[in-house]
Amino acid sequence: GDIDHQIEILTKDEIGQLNEAFQAMTAYMKAMAQAANNIAKGDIKETLVPKSPSDVLGKAFHTMEQYLRDIATVAHQIALGNLLNTIPVKSSDDVLGVAFRKMTPNLVEIIRQIKGEVRTIEQASDAAARRSEQDLKMAEDVLSSAEETSSSMMQMQSSVEEVSENMKALSGSIEETVTSIEEMNVAIKHIASNSNGLSDAAK
Repeated sequence: GDIDHQIEILTKDEIGQLNEAFQAMTAYMKAMAQAANNIAKGDIKETLVPKSPSDVLGKAFHTMEQYLRDIATVAHQIALGNLLNTIPVKSSDDVLGVAFRKMTPNLVEIIRQIKGEVRTIEQASDAAARRSEQDLKMAEDVLSSAEETSSSMMQMQSSVEEVSENMKALSGSIEETVTSIEEMNVAIKHIASNSNGLSDAAK
């Protein structure tokens, strides 16, 4: 498998011609080996041109490189989000082509499912937001009711205090009235006593 070794034969006879043929074959094999190494490394930028229409190996390498370029192009388009491009399947044995042909609709279905999940999440988020708004409105209503109740309680307390003051004033008036009645009672008794004294004196 070592094709780096060369033999220098300078004659022009049959041996020299045979050597030239071997040198040409060695150079061809080196080009094929370099192309194979490039493909193995993922480098398919350079195109191997067949030497002639009868160059079976060169044509096979050229077809393989073109096939890999087509796959790389479609893979790049898929990576960019373009799922419309497809690879024509070469034969029933084209494992890579069949895999790419199946991958595209599968990716479309996965994306459809993801979009559906996203819509479901958006709807759930909207519902949660609406519930939050309703809860906030209820809390505001409860707070407003509590404030109104507190205001009513304060008004009731003020009214009770007014009634208490009025009761105190009424109690004072009653006491004054009782005192006045007692004073009148004493005066009446005094007048009655004086009347009795005058009556006795008249006798």
